[in-house]
Amino acid sequence: YEYIENAGRGVKIYILDTGVRVSHTGFGGHATNFLTDVSPYCDSEPMQDYVGHGTHVTGITGADHHGVAPGANIISVKVLCNGYSSKTLIQALNDVSNEHNADRKTKKGWDCRGSVININAVGWARWYGINLVGAAGNDNKDTSNDWPLYSYWKEAMCVGSVDRTYGKASCSNHGHEIDFLAPGSEIVSLGNANVYARAEMSGCSMASPHVAGMAAIFVS
Repeated sequence: YEYIENAGRGVKIYILDTGVRVSHTGFGGHATNFLTDVSPYCDSEPMQDYVGHGTHVTGITGADHHGVAPGANIISVKVLCNGYSSKTLIQALNDVSNEHNADRKTKKGWDCRGSVININAVGWARWYGINLVGAAGNDNKDTSNDWPLYSYWKEAMCVGSVDRTYGKASCSNHGHEIDFLAPGSEIVSLGNANVYARAEMSGCSMASPHVAGMAAIFVS
């Protein structure tokens, strides 16, 4: 496929998910873990992606040959482990926001064009000028006042899923909270089995990283 050269350059995309296989060759060395190699939001569990969801999502956002913004810097923030709480999620967003704010004060030009957060879980980040992008959910129901992020961050971009015919994906939630629709059915991206793995997944979690990648391009 065709994409803009250096798309997303100078932008950090924070992926709040199950972790990311940052050693995957598809990232070309521009994916790292947030803060340390253990997650402070998952009882110091290693940052590895044990289920593949976060790696797949991140590949859509910024992998070299599968990503919308392959020039962006990918930062894995592991918040999904054996369940999660809103307390740890808010702490993660606070920490990301603080790093973003520090970058704005100390870095210039292409070293710091901005930040985007892709989150697949249920606004400080928005106050700091970070774009939040989230999946609408896969229950095929109206999201009106029921979108998981709505209660916390009304400014976040809510993304529903379409299939290859551009029709609503059968699982995708719908309603007036939806801001964008993006491809989310049978999406091929990176897998977590090894550093070369590919995988196919479907859902609004595959749609939202398309929008996160586009947001990174606009920010850059």
